[in-house]
Amino acid sequence: MRGSILGSVVEAETLLAVRGAVVTLRADIEASSSGDLSAVGVERRKITGEAGDFLFSDVPPGHWIVSCMTDSDVVVSADVYVDRDAAVAVQLERPTAGQDHRRAGPHARGVIKGVVRRDESDEPLPDVSVRIVKGPEGAPDIAALTGADGGFSLEGLAPGKWVLEAISSDREKARITVTVDSEGTPPVIVRIKKKS
Repeated sequence: MRGSILGSVVEAETLLAVRGAVVTLRADIEASSSGDLSAVGVERRKITGEAGDFLFSDVPPGHWIVSCMTDSDVVVSADVYVDRDAAVAVQLERPTAGQDHRRAGPHARGVIKGVVRRDESDEPLPDVSVRIVKGPEGAPDIAALTGADGGFSLEGLAPGKWVLEAISSDREKARITVTVDSEGTPPVIVRIKKKS
């Protein structure tokens, strides 16, 4: 019933692996809507391996922050949602000296941001699971859970066509195809019809 977070730390300019970096995992209490406060105050650390890789296993479902500090005390972080029995992939790009803070994200990768709405009323739908069904690189085992505003974000996707599936708590489903561009993908709207 728990998930995992696997990832890597690389230099932003060269994309070379950063070994020996300290990566921290902590609960994102502000973003969590589950009400489960068992992870409050819990902080786990890993040291990256030869390939700059790290793995946090046995992670309870919920919102988490993965972060890494640079040599110049700049914190690079990524907000992730871990679903039950799912693995989330993340890449932290450490800026070199003199660069600005940069959010996590693979080089030449894109992001799908959007909102899930009720088709009939146009109201935003919270707590909808949005997952990738297929894409140019196969379907990574990642999912997002919509917030109170129906919003979601899926990061680190290669350019190309991706099929998303949204599933409400009532098991209502909708699928859409989105073309991801590393230069920027327009926000999408997923509309779910009420079961008859």
